[in-house]
Amino acid sequence: EKTSASNESAFSELKTTHSARRDGRDKRLSALASLDDDRQSVLHYAARVGTSATITEWLIDTAETLHGQKRMGATSLRGSGVELHQSENAFAEARDVWGRTAMHWAALNGHRALVA
Repeated sequence: EKTSASNESAFSELKTTHSARRDGRDKRLSALASLDDDRQSVLHYAARVGTSATITEWLIDTAETLHGQKRMGATSLRGSGVELHQSENAFAEARDVWGRTAMHWAALNGHRALVA
C-alpha cells in the first residue's frame, strides 16, 4: 500500500511538472508564431537578416507544430536544401502589411542561399 501511494504521488508530481513545461513551451511557441504590428513573424525577420537555412527551416517547423498541422507531400521552395511541405506553405507564405513574404525579404536583402 505504501508503494502504491508513493507511486501515485510520484506520478501526480510528474504530471504537474510535465503540464508546467508544456504550458511554458506553448507560450514560447506562440511567441514564435505571433505577428508584430506590421504583421511580420519571426520568419520575416530571419529572412530579412539572412539567417541560415537550417534556422529558417526550424522556425517553419516550430510554427507549424504549434498549429498542429501535419506534413503532407514535400514541395521544395529553395535549392539550399530547405523543404517546405504543402501544409507549411501558409506560414512560409504569410504576407506582412507591405504584401511581402519572408522569401521577398530574403531576396530584397540579397540572401541568395535562402531563395536559390
